[in-house]
Amino acid sequence: MSNIKVFSGNSNPDLSRAIAERLGLELSKVSLKKFSNQETSVEIGESVRGEDVYIVQSGSGEVNDNLMELLIMINACKIASAVRVTAVIPCYPYARQDKKDKSRAPISAKLVANMLSVAGADHIITMDLHASQIQGFFDIPVDNLYAEPAVLKWIKENIAEYGEAVIVSPDAGGAKRVTSIADRLNCGFALIHKARKKANEVESMVLVGDVSDRTAIIVDDMADTCGTLVLAVAKCKEAGATKVYGICTHGILSGQAIKKINESTVEAMVVTNTIPQAKKVEECDKIKIIDVSMILAEAIRRTHNLSGNGLYCVECTPPLTFDPSTQSCSPCPSELFIYLDTPPLLSGYPGNRTCVLCPLGTWTDQSGFSCAECGLDNCSQCLEPHNGRCFSSPLPSTPSTSFNYYIQHFTATVGLCRYGNQEACQRLVNLCVLQKYLKSDPACAEVLPSSSPLLPPLYYPSRGADELLADVSFSDTLYTSPHSQGVSRLPLMVAMFALNGSFLGLHDVSQQLLVCRDLPPRYQDAWKVGVQYEVDCLVGVASLSSSHLTFFDLYWRDRSDVLHPVPVLPRDYVEGESGEGVNRGDERGAWQLVTRFFLSEAVSSAPRYAHYITLRLRLDSGGRVFTPYLIVDYAEWEPDPQSTDSLKAGFAVDYSQDVSSFNTTMSVFAVVMAILVGVVCGLRLNGFLRRTGDLCCTVPAYVFTVAEFSGLMSSCLFLLLSLSSTVILILYKGQTLFVYTLPTGSQLLVFQIMLPLTLLGRLISVVHMIWGQCNIDIFLIDWERPSTARQQPTNQIAGHQPPVGGVVSIWRTYFVANEWNELQTLRRGLRPLSTLIVGLLFLQVIGLRHLAESDPTGHVTTSSWRYSAPHSPLLRFSLTSLVFTALAVSMRLYVVLCHERFVEDKIHQFIDLCSVSNVSVFIMWRRCYGYYIEGRSVHGRADTDMREMSDNLQKEQEDMCGRRGLMLNSDLQTFQIALTRQFRMQYDRILTLLRTEVPEGRDQIRGGDNMPHPPTEKGGVLETRIAAYEQMNSFLTAFISHNLQGTDYTVRTKVFLERLLDFELRGPEDRSLFYEDPSPSFPRLLFLGQEWSLWQLELLVFAFVDMLATDYVTAAVVTAFITGVVSVIREVLSRRNLANKTLVDRRFLI
Repeated sequence: MSNIKVFSGNSNPDLSRAIAERLGLELSKVSLKKFSNQETSVEIGESVRGEDVYIVQSGSGEVNDNLMELLIMINACKIASAVRVTAVIPCYPYARQDKKDKSRAPISAKLVANMLSVAGADHIITMDLHASQIQGFFDIPVDNLYAEPAVLKWIKENIAEYGEAVIVSPDAGGAKRVTSIADRLNCGFALIHKARKKANEVESMVLVGDVSDRTAIIVDDMADTCGTLVLAVAKCKEAGATKVYGICTHGILSGQAIKKINESTVEAMVVTNTIPQAKKVEECDKIKIIDVSMILAEAIRRTHNLSGNGLYCVECTPPLTFDPSTQSCSPCPSELFIYLDTPPLLSGYPGNRTCVLCPLGTWTDQSGFSCAECGLDNCSQCLEPHNGRCFSSPLPSTPSTSFNYYIQHFTATVGLCRYGNQEACQRLVNLCVLQKYLKSDPACAEVLPSSSPLLPPLYYPSRGADELLADVSFSDTLYTSPHSQGVSRLPLMVAMFALNGSFLGLHDVSQQLLVCRDLPPRYQDAWKVGVQYEVDCLVGVASLSSSHLTFFDLYWRDRSDVLHPVPVLPRDYVEGESGEGVNRGDERGAWQLVTRFFLSEAVSSAPRYAHYITLRLRLDSGGRVFTPYLIVDYAEWEPDPQSTDSLKAGFAVDYSQDVSSFNTTMSVFAVVMAILVGVVCGLRLNGFLRRTGDLCCTVPAYVFTVAEFSGLMSSCLFLLLSLSSTVILILYKGQTLFVYTLPTGSQLLVFQIMLPLTLLGRLISVVHMIWGQCNIDIFLIDWERPSTARQQPTNQIAGHQPPVGGVVSIWRTYFVANEWNELQTLRRGLRPLSTLIVGLLFLQVIGLRHLAESDPTGHVTTSSWRYSAPHSPLLRFSLTSLVFTALAVSMRLYVVLCHERFVEDKIHQFIDLCSVSNVSVFIMWRRCYGYYIEGRSVHGRADTDMREMSDNLQKEQEDMCGRRGLMLNSDLQTFQIALTRQFRMQYDRILTLLRTEVPEGRDQIRGGDNMPHPPTEKGGVLETRIAAYEQMNSFLTAFISHNLQGTDYTVRTKVFLERLLDFELRGPEDRSLFYEDPSPSFPRLLFLGQEWSLWQLELLVFAFVDMLATDYVTAAVVTAFITGVVSVIREVLSRRNLANKTLVDRRFLI
């Protein structure tokens, strides 16, 4: 803005600076001092000759000094030849002394008005005068601004229950103010009648109105000592108000005001910054500030001047001067001149108004902004008549085209536009738009900036789109999301023009920008801030054919009501003779942006309609909006008013934010995790080699390393994805100011890569885990000794004699084997299918899936009146992980705290079964490492009748016998075992015989249908395996009983580091090692001990399928199928391994 100076007094320099910043100006220089005798000294530090001067000085603090300072500054500027001096007085001094309410009382407000006028003020701008009649004290213009819009905004943003609140006036004088606010908020109001003993002292108060069980908001124009306010707060509390807020425009807060506020029950004391409040805010945290600098700045901006159509501000350019009496520029020198308003080049800055001479044969019309052409009868200077009009200069020839409207109107339109007819200039721009903005077209050549200053701008500077779209200068405030009651809709306006160039008005965008007009009301949600919006529709050809051709200029209206043009990117724009489609690429620097577009047209030779429109908004890290832009994809169509066909159309609002730093952080975390996992895998590999007894890496060692790395890395990536997506969900859904958007499109690349990699890693780990579980060496050690009293069986296999003294029943071993087989695929808590069903209940039925919508509001229900935004893959993954993690954690807590304590504990039941059956379990997981479950009966035998079994259990209960543990007087029955190579060699020799396969038909011996019959060969394979079984049983019983010559073991406890890292710091040397394992770890060989891996696999499969199908039901079905297949494979393989390793006939494994 030129020809304007803004000065600040000493009363409120912070407010003055804020006003200047909003105007895009620096405060002008002035020196304010006091002489030794306390007289005020003012020196204006720069020339104000011919300038429009605004002096900001509030009537607060040292009121008399500040008033005198203002008067001297006004006079100093006036005598320094300032064109106009405006006193901006946010808080008018002596405003309460506005009438003669008692004998010999002065009317000081009138005196101040006279002093300001005499000092030379030409205009007064103030705010919320204590009494409106003060304006009548002046003979100069007075603008009394209202803080009400800012107050309403604060109430809506900070008082959630404002719709049920009651607006309270502390006295009768404020009733009009209170009712206005109550009407705007659509809520009730109340009034307090008060009587004063004297100034600043209230005698009594009576509340008129009902505030019980509601929030009371006390509104006044000023608060001095706060005596009235505190009594009003107490009165509202006595009447049953739940909360009480105090709001006043001018917070004088003198005397004991701060103390009274601190001691009162008021929730907050809200004041504007018309008076400086910095020190008072430090003393009282209840004081909240409303900034009114934007109201005052806009008043100054509008006072300075506006353009002819009111769309932007202008400055009067010489020879024009500003006329204070008309609040406009001075008239042009004669009727041969017209006003010319040049729009601003940059948003937020004013344009220019000057005078230009009409061409020969024309004169100004009544508006003063256009030249009217002469008729043929009186046009003495006519050089070229055309269509009944007289033009004073040669016109361009009509171009060769099949566009009839273009042929008929082009030449006349150019002539009229050159003569200053703004409507014709608008029509010329429209013709260029219909010609696809082709710069080589004659109409577009006229529109180019170099052709005529009268034409409205159509093209943005070439190769400047990158810089333009990175501008945030007009978005100086954040726009609240629908969580709050503030500005929650996109502030977009459209200026509409008919084909002939006539201006159709400025309208809200929500009713104008959709090709499809018959959409349900919920599609108005497109304009809600933060909603990722997409809609596809069908529009009838007949309806499109009958629609009027309208052109649009899109604007963004900021909170100061300044309109900023929104660029348009027409995708079908071509450049040069080669027809290069620069707007179809993603390189913003090459784009050609324009200002005008249309939705559909049927007048050109190749009719087009807006096939798809996308409004794109980008936010910076602080939530400020970069220059938004509109992308329009046009498609050709054939108009036919009788057609029943339909055309596809679409509209989208797309929000984006630079998430490169987030993706980089994710990648860095992944790399750091990979390094740490690599270190852990190295330690685990060392333990693996020690457990296998290998001295160097082998193929199994490499396979183990890959699987271990995959599993650990999968867990780390899963935690990283879950935590990051959950943080995004919380930030996005929990924001009150719209600051965060969701990653979309290519921004999701890191997530889309990490999720399959996480699934692949977990899948490799689970396959390796299942393979290891299905190939363990397991042997059931039977401690039972034959009883001589037992009858010998009569049917003996030929050639096999029972041992002397009798035989031992195999049924106990079979029973233990069956229990082990049952534990193979058993899961803790809910089965996978049940978990999926419960998860679907929360996601689909209860409606948590709606939280995955790209909408800052959080809804778990939907309705016909609410738009359902597209789902974000990141939010869907977050919800999936949160729901299934919550289910897993809750079921884990239930199993550990309740089920295993009070219902059943399958693991300890199996250990008890081994003790009752007199059978121990010896498991080799690695070559030299495994587990041992002590099952020796403390009674010496288990093959007893019911009475003896009951007696034995009674003895154990009464502690009248030994304990079940491996060591003397110990109950510990589970151990991890690390075996020497010497033991393993002896074990392998016997194991080789056990692994001898029985030829088909010989292990399934039948005589007739039911009777067994002997094998055909004496001493065959079956006999060899039975002998090897007995030998292995004897070998292991001797080893466990410390009776095996040449090899023995010792029992020790693992140190903390060994338990934490799950490997042994030192391996066995001369003796094997049995590590105490009080919390049994052998379930890791079962599904029971691999819950984390299996649960993570199921969740990742669910999430991956959902990412592909965007359907929770499909994901649940696929996950249930894969889980079932894995369980069946595990069950079949483990059953076969158990039968082979324990000699238990597979037919007996139920």
